[in-house]
Amino acid sequence: MAGRIDEAQTGRATVDAAASLRVLAPIPFHVSRHNGPDDVPSANCSGVVAMVLKSCLRARIVRGRYAADGMQRVRDQALNDLATADRVRSSWEGSVSATYSERHFSYRLRNKRMLRLLTMGGLSLADERGHEVRRVLRRPKWVAFLCVLATSRGWVSRESLLALLWPELDEPHARHALRQTLSELKATLPAGTLRSEAGAGLMADPDELWSDAADLQQAARDLEHQRVRDLYGGEYLPGFDGAARSRSFEDWLDRQRNELRRHARRSTWALAMQAEADGRTVDAVELAVDAARLEPYDEAVLRRSLLLLARVGDRGRACDLFETFRRRFETDLEMEPSGPSRDLMDRIRAGAPLGG
Repeated sequence: MAGRIDEAQTGRATVDAAASLRVLAPIPFHVSRHNGPDDVPSANCSGVVAMVLKSCLRARIVRGRYAADGMQRVRDQALNDLATADRVRSSWEGSVSATYSERHFSYRLRNKRMLRLLTMGGLSLADERGHEVRRVLRRPKWVAFLCVLATSRGWVSRESLLALLWPELDEPHARHALRQTLSELKATLPAGTLRSEAGAGLMADPDELWSDAADLQQAARDLEHQRVRDLYGGEYLPGFDGAARSRSFEDWLDRQRNELRRHARRSTWALAMQAEADGRTVDAVELAVDAARLEPYDEAVLRRSLLLLARVGDRGRACDLFETFRRRFETDLEMEPSGPSRDLMDRIRAGAPLGG
């Protein structure tokens, strides 16, 4: 383990920061109220994760990988990876455990016997009494299988599951692994939770399994902004890779994480703008700061937050937010905020008129 970490730290400039996080995937991932001290990785380990990612990111900067305009996508991905590392560290240090477990009974259920799958900010699968289904949680491949079906909210083809979860196997062995996983999960979960039909594929019955991620997606479609904000407990499956070692599954995870975070940011902004329009200045300020925290390395989000804070007259909070962002940029990336961000902050400090 230590050798693999050292290799990442020695500075291969082409190493992907997300891959560095996956180097540490064998660490057990399980954050919930029922955990014992042995179930949660230590703060020291989470610090190593962030250290590795920052080392890789700085190596990219030193080698000039951000210099060319054509590398903007690489830069954006690296910033996203680093933001993910910070969210992983936060969840692993246990900061989400208490509030996360309280959400067990805070959602609308169509069926009181439904299983509850919580995936944002941590991981929990609980029955109607709040007891966790530990036999599933101890098996990362089962968790990945269940999350794909629960989040999809519909039929998923067997071919898609094979590509996501068993890319290393030839087709006969992959199909055998899928059948075995499905059979064991059906034997473990209440009857009717998982459905399969020839030609249609597999699905998790939404009347038997409630998923916070699926519910958030529906709330976003219905423009239920407060519900989206309440449901978003943090990064989707932080630090989890399903033990698949599959680029397809990793890409699927990244899409889910980005989509859910984007829904949370948009809903937070909608609530902030509504609070500003209603004259609820305190609420508007808190929501604007929260929106910036959701994208801690995104300067466009920072500037939008600064503008709202300036409009409601809270220049002090705007200065604090900018200084927090600037220190994070300097510490994590050894960079400064861009000229437009600095110019905006200068105008706010001077009390000059602002556009937007």
